Amino acid sequence: MNKQQAIKLLPLVNNHESMTLLDFYVDTRAEEIKELLTTADMSSCIRYQAQIEELRRLKKLRDTVIKVGNM
Repeated sequence: MNKQQAIKLLPLVNNHESMTLLDFYVDTRAEEIKELLTTADMSSCIRYQAQIEELRRLKKLRDTVIKVGNM
């Protein structure tokens, strides 16, 4: 993410309600994916793990945007 992208995302990450809803979505989706992992084959496991990693990045979005925006 570059500084211009971070600045565009500031209104989203500075909105408490939006971030609360995003966190809810991320947590819910991560739980769904973890359930899928219990019965998945190896290639699906790798794909699900990548999805969980992307969800973790969304959880850290606010911190990332603020950090990059302040550079």
